[in-house]
Amino acid sequence: MKKIFGNKILLIILAVILSLVIIGFTSNPESKLHGLRNIVTIPAKYVQEFFSKNTKKLNDIIDSIREKRDLLEENRLLKEQINILESSKRALEALQAENARLREAIRLKTKFADYEIIGGNVISKESGNWFDNFRIDKGTKEGLGSDMVVVTHDNCLIGRIYMTDYNSSMIVSIIDQTMGISGWISKPGGGALTVKGDINLKNNGLCRVTNINMEVNIQPGDIIETSGLGGIYPKGIIIGEVVSVVEMPSLNERYALLKPSVDFKRIDEVFVLKQRNESTEDDVDTGDDS
Repeated sequence: MKKIFGNKILLIILAVILSLVIIGFTSNPESKLHGLRNIVTIPAKYVQEFFSKNTKKLNDIIDSIREKRDLLEENRLLKEQINILESSKRALEALQAENARLREAIRLKTKFADYEIIGGNVISKESGNWFDNFRIDKGTKEGLGSDMVVVTHDNCLIGRIYMTDYNSSMIVSIIDQTMGISGWISKPGGGALTVKGDINLKNNGLCRVTNINMEVNIQPGDIIETSGLGGIYPKGIIIGEVVSVVEMPSLNERYALLKPSVDFKRIDEVFVLKQRNESTEDDVDTGDDS
């Protein structure tokens, strides 16, 4: 009983019920209890106001809960739509990148019309961070052979094939210390030079530029491309950009450092230039092209 009467809401409900009973009995003007009606109806008014006021609060709370639930559901649906849009955006960007790559590959075929362009994927590489020597999934079966030039889809020089078997080929890249390429400064006036791999520069992803005539104007930012001399690399393949020039006045010489246009930490696809009348050779040749 103590717990029951300690509950204020229950007491109020009991009071209302009692008031209603009394009002029922006193509703008849001729009833002897009619005089009690005013005594009961006065507090009943306040009870009614109490319930009316708190019912409104309760309805507001219920509406707030419903609104919050609706907002949570709307938020969930919006997140799903965002995820779908982001997924679609990534797919679209991938398609655009693939489309751009294919357009570049078509331009590559146009530029080197005397060559068959054979695409290949990297399947392994030597240990270390750099793709100085690696293997692709194309070989003599596709007509590949030693000294065939290897480039990216956007005409940047990777290196050349130095060994093949039936299903694969080993590529030596331009940052390998055995490599030497006849180059040309791609600007008015130009100038011939040689780009070489350097064992001390490889870890920085750089090559050395040598055989620079003192009269040649070479500056950081100059683009070096293949000169077409030497019989291996066709003219006009981008090798890289000059990052610094080192003068040695006492020796009347100078050399430059070159950053290749290819990221030799990340290569997954290559294109091999195969001359249409070129025969397959399996012998190893890592000599200079200079």
